[in-house]
Amino acid sequence: MTDKRKSIGWYAVLCTGIVNATLVLALLNSLLFLHYRGANRRSRSSEKIIRRYGTNTLQAVYPNLDLSQIRNLLEETWDRRLFDYEALTQFRERPFEGRYVNVESCGYRRTKNQGPWPPDPSAFNVFLFGGSTTFGYGVPDEETLASHLQDVLTPALGMDVRVYNFGRGFYYSALERLLLEKLLLNGDIPDQAVFVDGLNERFEFEGNPLLAAQIQQSFDMADRVRAIDFLAQWVRRQPLARWIQQWWRTLKEEDEDGSLDEDSFSGEPAYATPPARKPAPGEDPYGIMIERYLRNKRMIESACEAFDIPVLFVWQPIPYYKYNLRHHPFARKNRNSPRARRYTMRYTRMADWVRAQPMGTNFLWCADIQEGVQEALYVDDVHYSPRLNRLLAKAIASGIVERAHSAP
Repeated sequence: MTDKRKSIGWYAVLCTGIVNATLVLALLNSLLFLHYRGANRRSRSSEKIIRRYGTNTLQAVYPNLDLSQIRNLLEETWDRRLFDYEALTQFRERPFEGRYVNVESCGYRRTKNQGPWPPDPSAFNVFLFGGSTTFGYGVPDEETLASHLQDVLTPALGMDVRVYNFGRGFYYSALERLLLEKLLLNGDIPDQAVFVDGLNERFEFEGNPLLAAQIQQSFDMADRVRAIDFLAQWVRRQPLARWIQQWWRTLKEEDEDGSLDEDSFSGEPAYATPPARKPAPGEDPYGIMIERYLRNKRMIESACEAFDIPVLFVWQPIPYYKYNLRHHPFARKNRNSPRARRYTMRYTRMADWVRAQPMGTNFLWCADIQEGVQEALYVDDVHYSPRLNRLLAKAIASGIVERAHSAP
């Protein structure tokens, strides 16, 4: 009986120890959950922008908004769930409804006096394609390029113009081409197509659009999902596991401070950076970028010709080409970075190409429309202020009107 009692005693001690350890771990996990919930708020993109640039700079950029409205706009721009899966194009801006940012389930951002969907055939319908600058990151719906283009183009053409904003974060000419083809396949035919490109025409994007790696991982995991994998993923997501991982990185001196990386942060979320491909020895990344853009341009032209759609290709402005950075407080730490130099070189090479090679009557060079403008034109490192959206809209509208009058 004595041995049996000893066994029961040890068993009770062991069970009590396990229960107590479990309770301690559960309590610690709960406390860390509360800690990380506060930390996650501080690490939100909108909070990082406010901390980095300061309220005075932001209020100067948004003179018509108070600080709470600016915070709300930044939250709706950056802290919503940005992207959703879409067939053919891989991803799109996720449908969203807010005070300043509204994205329709049809795939476009709402424009001031938004036209219906499907488009009214009695109106002059313009499909506007581009990246996050075209979408209008950092400005309300009524201040986007699309809204200003609709305002300017309506009296210029003397018609009921409806502009549909198909700008999407991280889109470039290849993805815009796929989106156009998807719309045409569905029978959505515009009276005018406009493609605004340049900023995202990057060598690094070749074959690697946003979410490509995640989609590949989903395929790779499809045949390997087991209970043990699910359990391991669940454990890794727990706050306690997160704390242990951070502690281990600290020991190896690999921990990061969570601040914005000034060489890579352009206003886009860092998690979404596509996998980059570095040029091989002897490769000319800028020449490859130009050739790829021209191939996409030719394919878009072919699709538009097949559906009798006038098309205009616009090479957009960026702050690191023909703009006085003294009026760009958001670029003060970036102006001499490798990233800024790459932007400048890319645009310089494209300018040389445009001067030397015929780009066709459907190409509009707008990269230098900000030259000589002595005021702030950006709401962050690269995204347009309402003022620059208005300038660009006027240039695009003039291009459309001139080509419409010269058409046979």
